Amino acid sequence: MTQDTEELHRLRRDLIPLQAAAALAYERVYGQAHRSASGFTNHHIQNVMAHALAVAAVVYTFNPERTAIRALDENDLRAGVFRDGAERLFYRDGRPQLIRLAMRSADLQKVVRSLQEAKTLFEELPAPEELRLQSLPRKES
Repeated sequence: MTQDTEELHRLRRDLIPLQAAAALAYERVYGQAHRSASGFTNHHIQNVMAHALAVAAVVYTFNPERTAIRALDENDLRAGVFRDGAERLFYRDGRPQLIRLAMRSADLQKVVRSLQEAKTLFEELPAPEELRLQSLPRKES
């Protein structure tokens, strides 16, 4: 086995789907009490958490067989918005959306620890304007 092949196998074993990582990070940092009080949908929470995770760790996309894994770069992340509970990265500029998103489980643990230590409010997590607008309190008519 070549070093590249060994690294690919190691990476493949360590990846956790971004959708699951975002949900797990939210539960570990903010907990069920915040979810009940916030009134946000699970998908919205996961989308926002995915952006927070992507700021602090590498996000990957891969083919169905996981034989080709690519790290997303800053341009991929800056131009896209996570949707459907971080299941896909959507682009308004017409490029194809990215699916099969993941991150390393070790990176997830580090980011969770960092968010816990920083005591960052959910509403202050880095997220695109589109998601921020969804987080604003709605006015009753």
